[in-house]
Amino acid sequence: MRSLAESLLAVGHRPLCVDFFGDRDLLQLLETQGGVYLGTISSFRDLPEMVKLVPADTPMVWTGGLENEPDILEVIARQRRVCGVSAEFVRQVRNPEALDELVRGTALKRPARCPLSEVASQPEPDQWLLKPRKSGGGLGVHRLSPGPPGPPAP
Repeated sequence: MRSLAESLLAVGHRPLCVDFFGDRDLLQLLETQGGVYLGTISSFRDLPEMVKLVPADTPMVWTGGLENEPDILEVIARQRRVCGVSAEFVRQVRNPEALDELVRGTALKRPARCPLSEVASQPEPDQWLLKPRKSGGGLGVHRLSPGPPGPPAP
């Protein structure tokens, strides 16, 4: 959030920010550079109500884990202009089958994937990564180890 706010400030905008943490570096940046911290949310479900506090003609730019919540992104897009990727496109690229279709016949590459139930029959099954569909920033990603499926033992 801080880097996006800093970029907006650098080009002359006054960002109005909402996030999960209220990190000191973001708060200090907004206070010294003229942005506004609207508040902290505990869930993305809180975001549409928080966004209602902002004039409807103010566009929204989003980052981070909201990519896991296209329904919420869609609700906000009905309230105001949302700059960036649409909820519909987020749904497409978050769907592995739709992503396969999008890149088929292009020079774009993406990692191989297979259902967890079939990993054991793959060459080098211990070289696979397990990633939750609803995660971001590498959270929940781990190397699949031999044995029953699931996160590695601590």
